Amino acid sequence: MACEKPTLHFPIVNQLALPKGCMKHKLALVTGGGTGLGKAIATTFAALGARVAIAARSVEVLQAAAADIRQKTGGQVVVFQMDVKKPEQITQTIDDIEKKFGQLPNILVNNAAGNFIMATERLSPNAVKAVIDIVVLGTMNLTLELGKRAIQKGHGCTVLSISTPYARNGGRREYDAFAGHGMAGASTSSHPDRFPLRELSGV
Repeated sequence: MACEKPTLHFPIVNQLALPKGCMKHKLALVTGGGTGLGKAIATTFAALGARVAIAARSVEVLQAAAADIRQKTGGQVVVFQMDVKKPEQITQTIDDIEKKFGQLPNILVNNAAGNFIMATERLSPNAVKAVIDIVVLGTMNLTLELGKRAIQKGHGCTVLSISTPYARNGGRREYDAFAGHGMAGASTSSHPDRFPLRELSGV
């Protein structure tokens, strides 16, 4: 039997569960940070006191997102143009972040993604390659670039790699599930003795 007045017994919680300022000394890099889930994550980090770098291909989208996040949170949000398919841009972006903030990010959210909403059999080889290059190789290239620098500096870092349930359970978009499963498997299989970041998560 359904509860007739659910909000009476289970009121909707609109505020963040974590206390304000709890991420004051953190620097977070969020890829795909201009829209959707990436923007929401960046907004939450900023609201909790973290300095936030958002990265994606479109500077215009990033600038609009950064302005909105600053207006809502009063936090520091800096835009970095980066295509995760291009290792040289990853290297340059991490250089630019270090120069801007004086340190490496100690939080990385791999949220950049590529999707084509169509049946798998209609995809061209280039379309499949684009998804793999972003979701699998982009995630690993960025994580490795930041991870190697963190190891050299003895600098801890938490890494969260965003995936999707059908990467584990299957679905109609096989190519996307393949990419997500590859990214999640690579993220969760990294051994801490060989790659001692504080956390590697495939979610």
